[in-house]
Amino acid sequence: MEKGLYKKICSLKKEDNIWNLYDWDGKPLRNPSPNTSSPNAYFPKSLNQRYRNIRKTYGIDEDISCVWFLTGKKNGREEWIQVGRTKTLNNMLSSDIKEDIKAFFYGTGKYGELGKEYSELIFYEIDVIRYIEADKEAQGIFGKMPDDKNLKLAYLVNCAAYIEGKESFENNAVIYVPSTLDGYYHRYFKDRKRKGTGK
Repeated sequence: MEKGLYKKICSLKKEDNIWNLYDWDGKPLRNPSPNTSSPNAYFPKSLNQRYRNIRKTYGIDEDISCVWFLTGKKNGREEWIQVGRTKTLNNMLSSDIKEDIKAFFYGTGKYGELGKEYSELIFYEIDVIRYIEADKEAQGIFGKMPDDKNLKLAYLVNCAAYIEGKESFENNAVIYVPSTLDGYYHRYFKDRKRKGTGK
C-alpha cells in the first residue's frame, strides 16, 4: 500500500535503557506519570495537540472512523504489533492510543510487556478515504461513497473495519485480536490465502 497513506502519530524510543516519548516530528514530549492512581498522574496534552495540528494539513475529517496501527523495531526490523479502529479522531487519540501509551509506561497488560522485545514503538494512522480509493477490491465491495453525511459516516465505519481486518492479516500484527466486523474481513483474507485464491 502507498506509503503516503500512513501518517506517523508518535513514537516511544529506548535510549540508554530509558524509554522516552516523541511527537510525530521526533520532538520530545514529557513522559506520562508512572502512577495512574496518583492525583498528579499526567499525560502530555501536547501529543494530541501536535498531531491534530499536522493532521489538519492532510485534510482528513475529524468525525470519520479512524484506523491506526502500532509497529515495533527490534534487531533492525520493523514489525506490526497491533491494528485498531475508532469512531473518531478524538477516540483514537484520547482513548485508544493514550491508554496504550499509559499501559506501556505503567507496565500493565500486553502493552506493558512490549518494552522487553522492542527498542522503538511507532503509532501511525491510516488515511481511510485515500486507502479505499487506492484499493480496487474495496471499491468493488463498497461501491461509491454516499453523499449523505450520515450514510457517508456509516460507509466509512465499514471501510475502517475492512482496513483493520486486511492490514492485521497481511502484516501479521502480533497482538491483534479480531472483533466482530473487522474479524469477518480478517477471516476473508485468511480463507482466501488458505484456498490459494488471493492476489
